[in-house]
Amino acid sequence: MGTIGAWVYLAGFSRQDLRIFLHRIGLRANGHIYNRSSQPLWVIVTSPTQAFAYRLAPNHKSPDSLDADAVKSTNGTSIESDTTWYKVLDGATGEVRDAPSGLQIDCLLCYPVHYSEFNPVIYSDSTKWGTYITPE
Repeated sequence: MGTIGAWVYLAGFSRQDLRIFLHRIGLRANGHIYNRSSQPLWVIVTSPTQAFAYRLAPNHKSPDSLDADAVKSTNGTSIESDTTWYKVLDGATGEVRDAPSGLQIDCLLCYPVHYSEFNPVIYSDSTKWGTYITPE
């Protein structure tokens, strides 16, 4: 269970309760992913009827104008011991970094979801997506 899952569980709220609360307080900003790892990631951006996955290169972030909805590795490497999509709630920022046992995500409002959450997904072949960020 990720950070958000533990927090929601301890507070006695469901994830749906959290989503409703965030929308009621007006948190409807775009979600963002910063790829500070050494490998490319898939980032999902959804429309009302379709999910699109874009390849985000190392040292790049998702475009500010788009709402990043989820992230996973392109090669099956686990993020926080999970190989499914990591959901990014509205307004959240996830920073993905290399870790000894795969990848880690620093994000308060992110949690793993089942693959079916975004099916079907159209994957983009483009390798030039996102904005370059200076390595730390």
